[in-house]
Amino acid sequence: MIVSIHSICLAFNWGTSLFCFVPGREVQKKIDPECSLSVSFIPAKVFSQHYLTVHFLDLTMEDNNRDQDDAGLQAALKKIGSIDILTQNEGVQEVIKIGKAAVPSLIRLLQQPETSKAQIMYALAQIGDDQAKQAFTAGIRDNNEQVRAYAAEGLVKIGSPNAMEACLQTLNDAADPLHADRTPSVAALANMGVKAAPFLLDLLLSQDEMTRLHSQRALELILMIRFGFRTGHGFSSQNGGDEFREMWRANGNYNYADDAAKRQFSVTQLRQWFDTLIG
Repeated sequence: MIVSIHSICLAFNWGTSLFCFVPGREVQKKIDPECSLSVSFIPAKVFSQHYLTVHFLDLTMEDNNRDQDDAGLQAALKKIGSIDILTQNEGVQEVIKIGKAAVPSLIRLLQQPETSKAQIMYALAQIGDDQAKQAFTAGIRDNNEQVRAYAAEGLVKIGSPNAMEACLQTLNDAADPLHADRTPSVAALANMGVKAAPFLLDLLLSQDEMTRLHSQRALELILMIRFGFRTGHGFSSQNGGDEFREMWRANGNYNYADDAAKRQFSVTQLRQWFDTLIG
């Protein structure tokens, strides 16, 4: 029997070796260093029946999976382009599940008119892939505060050296409708820990009330985390909450709405406490 191979790949077993025929290539490598099974790729030629077994490899499986992935991504992108907010939300969750493979398409979609840039930037931030670095950097200068906030969050996710500056710049952007004292950058700065404290202490003296409020919340969260607080779970013990509140009261009991003189006194006390902590 004579078999002629042109464009498809075949394989056969010969003892402990698996031979694969691919047009125009010839390499050999071990599959597993712990065994003697090897793979050889040789130019596809005419070969005869003295080979023991010939197995047609199913090369279509990978292509089918890729087609299904592409179809899923396109369906998700179409949802994001919908005028219905709930449909957009569904699309966003789907592309987040797809992950970094969706990033190039999301970046292209970001450039299209009449798309929800905030939804797209949120998805990119949640995926947190370096491919979106330029989009995040540009996003913090956007006219839409949600886009700016999610762009800053994205810079945090990818570990950008500009993340701190971006979060401070967008501190007041995209406040939670139900909790005006919380913004994406408040949470991001809190998770950065004590390295963000000196900048937040400066902002506690801002002339802008919302800036003071958000700075206070970020600083409180930094300290609460040190006392065992976890977002969505609370303090790990009652003692942790009590110790945090006592520490806050003992160091000026700062309140963003207090008069300037009292705020200044409180910030001075907090600076001293942080200097002791960091030092």
